[in-house]
Amino acid sequence: AEGGFNASTEESLTYHAGTTVAFRVLKLRIDGDSLDVYHKTRSLIESTSSPKNQLTGLAQLSEGTRLIFLQTFLEILSSCDDLPDLELMLYQMHEGLQPDLQALHQMEDKNRASIERLLDLLGIRKADPSGQPLTLSPQQNGIIETVATLIQSLNVLHPDTAIQLATSIEMKILPIQLKLMAKIEERCLKSKDFINQLDPVANVQETEESLETLVLQLTDKEFEVTQEILEDFGFLLKRETASISYDIDSDLQNLFCHIFVALYILSTIAI
Repeated sequence: AEGGFNASTEESLTYHAGTTVAFRVLKLRIDGDSLDVYHKTRSLIESTSSPKNQLTGLAQLSEGTRLIFLQTFLEILSSCDDLPDLELMLYQMHEGLQPDLQALHQMEDKNRASIERLLDLLGIRKADPSGQPLTLSPQQNGIIETVATLIQSLNVLHPDTAIQLATSIEMKILPIQLKLMAKIEERCLKSKDFINQLDPVANVQETEESLETLVLQLTDKEFEVTQEILEDFGFLLKRETASISYDIDSDLQNLFCHIFVALYILSTIAI
């Protein structure tokens, strides 16, 4: 191949009779003399559109509609098995196309009902053929972008973290957790990279509350759930002294961005 890229065009594989083989299809893009293979979703948080559109598309909805979205997300968080399929559908919608809904037929009834309700909230008609260009309003496109960003972040988190997020929603402690994450990023990672990608909707930029003050706002059970989330990312928060210790590598630090994004988006619609 040109451009110094070597590629094999043929490869043979041998399987025993009766072997079940699963295939994963990735999108292929050839651009000039470079060859890029990338996953079905791109990192929306790093795209050229503004973080405000990515993260606050749901915030301007009526209280009743936000509550329906929140309840739907709670149901989806209770079982993460279908997040990859939902992520692919949202990627297609983000590209302006009617999603392929064939995966719905393979889902359990409860999970399918939740995802079908979400698609309905996003203005998707199940009867339309896949691949057809979508005709949606700018507001609908903004909401799709926000939901796609949320689901992408949820899909890379550990399933236990998703369950803890659902518990946090029910406990109504997302705003405190988000402020805690901001303080931990500043104190432990010596950075405000994630904070600076957010707008003032969640009120985390200039909070005067200290780490110690935020910890004291949590009940014992609320602290336990919050600590379990933090442990997934290598942080240990001690309630007695409100001190934080950590053992975090670059992979966990990248994942930390996704819990930040998930907390932020969910906090904009939490009632």
